[in-house]
Amino acid sequence: MPDRTLVVSATNLLARGFLVVPTDRVSEAGEPVNGLFAVTRGIAKAMTFKQPARAVAIVDTGAPRPGWPPILAQQVPRLVPLLRALGLAVVEVPDELDVAASYATAALAAGDDVVVVGIDKRFAQLVGDRAWWYDANKDARYTTEMVTKRFGVPPAQAADWLALVGDDDQMPGLAGIGAKGATTLLATYGSVDAALANVDAIGGRTGKALAAARDQIAAELARGRLVRDRPLPLPLDQLAYQPPPAAQINETFRELRFVEYLASDGGNLAELVVCETDGDVEAAVAKLGAGPIAIQILHEDPTPIHGNLAGVALSTGDGGAVYVPSARTPALASWLADPAIPKIGHDIKMAVVAFRRRGIEIAGITGDTMCASHLAQPSNWAPHDLTIVAKHVLGRALPDVDSVRGVGRLRKPWSELPVERAGHYAGLLADAAAGCWRGLEPTLDRALHGEYLDLSATLVRMELTGIGVDAGELGRAEEAFAPIEAELERDITALAGHPFNLNSSKQLGEVLFAELQLPIVSHTKTGWSTATEALERIDHAHPIVGLVIRWRLLRRLRDSWITALRALIDPDGRVRSSFHPARSFSGRIVNSNPVARRRWRGFAARSSLDRAIC
Repeated sequence: MPDRTLVVSATNLLARGFLVVPTDRVSEAGEPVNGLFAVTRGIAKAMTFKQPARAVAIVDTGAPRPGWPPILAQQVPRLVPLLRALGLAVVEVPDELDVAASYATAALAAGDDVVVVGIDKRFAQLVGDRAWWYDANKDARYTTEMVTKRFGVPPAQAADWLALVGDDDQMPGLAGIGAKGATTLLATYGSVDAALANVDAIGGRTGKALAAARDQIAAELARGRLVRDRPLPLPLDQLAYQPPPAAQINETFRELRFVEYLASDGGNLAELVVCETDGDVEAAVAKLGAGPIAIQILHEDPTPIHGNLAGVALSTGDGGAVYVPSARTPALASWLADPAIPKIGHDIKMAVVAFRRRGIEIAGITGDTMCASHLAQPSNWAPHDLTIVAKHVLGRALPDVDSVRGVGRLRKPWSELPVERAGHYAGLLADAAAGCWRGLEPTLDRALHGEYLDLSATLVRMELTGIGVDAGELGRAEEAFAPIEAELERDITALAGHPFNLNSSKQLGEVLFAELQLPIVSHTKTGWSTATEALERIDHAHPIVGLVIRWRLLRRLRDSWITALRALIDPDGRVRSSFHPARSFSGRIVNSNPVARRRWRGFAARSSLDRAIC
């Protein structure tokens, strides 16, 4: 695969991003930083697509410009230091957008693929097979298809379209020509120059507006078209990108209060005690003192209900931790069951489930930092994972579990990792949970928090008890679905005029849009969209559409609720799920493992089960 060059139009990102990030974002010194946050957010998201081999940020030497609000102008001096702290090469030029376009063109010529990060619509003209424009304000990465969908013209005509329609005060466009008129004009003539050559033949409002603006058109085209052959202030071979060291970037992020983007350096504990014998366990817990003491379990996949307990870490939040491997956890039983020792944790319900499965009870639970986080910031810190809460409360980035266990096929069970490695990770989490509790507890509504703990106790019983499922009834439902599904397939084939694979989006699209000429309401990267949401919008256009929607619903019911659910039934005839009281903004309980991952729009109103199968 080709290398990637990341091109950031930094001042453009700052000025436009300033408009969408709340102005109450301030640094530790109380200075406004909302525009700088927009820059960081845009670059961070672009980096997640694929780490670039080269990265350059272009800064406008003319900033701040007259008319910029003071709160934005104050942020300009910090832009270049921020970009360099992020690891980007920085060039400062008076023609920012043209230099960005020139870097993108040069990188493509050198064999790289390119992502251009900026807000200006003129970047749409740079999009191609190996070039994307990322509009950070809309969080949209534009392909050729997306440009065509947004502007009504392909990237090759985007500059002409903008010259006609305009964008902002710096690019007013032509009076009397709107988006629809510009799209029609370019579809007919291909370019503004060609349309101008035939202006006498163009009638109506568009023709008059074009004729009246004859002297203005050249200037508008010059504004709309990016120059792609500017000299490069730095050659491509000087743009090599390396992720900055965590300590370096974290210093900047803490100063700016961009805690969301703090990077983990792997973490360190002042002391880790790994208990190898029951005597080690007794001695270690005796040294922990009166608490409160944070409990952090490690369990094998998928959940504490079905995965074995690998070990448990204990910490008072002083930078140290005790780790008790699974084989030694029975020695913790009396300590865990002692109600006089206050215990806390992050989603401590998991620990209660894991130990109760082993016949060990945990008493004396006085705090849960996940619930406390949900009470403090129900939406801003969602989904309230400890890695997120620790950044906000402690200014600390914890290591990602994937960095410890690996990902995909390389992911190892905890039992296969060195015990010190697993214990170090669990100890970091326990230490962080104890620290977060100290930060959150003083402002906590104790009554509401108590309700969370009571609810968690109920959810523990629900998880362990499970929900009874009649496998025989599921089998009978599957048998009942089969003839209905076959009948739908016959009717769809009859309306199509020939058999085809209903599971193939390509074949279905050819039937609907090429053969039956139904309206296309949505596109994908490869052509027309046959997603159910798109088909629901043309349900009225042909009887085959409604039948396809019903067939899909029936298949999804069978696959997601019959086949999948039957596979999850435990030997005692029950299905066990995990319940989360602190993951939704509304306060509703969320469940996972298993959870239905699909939703069908209009299920209750238009596509009820009765209608689908009757």
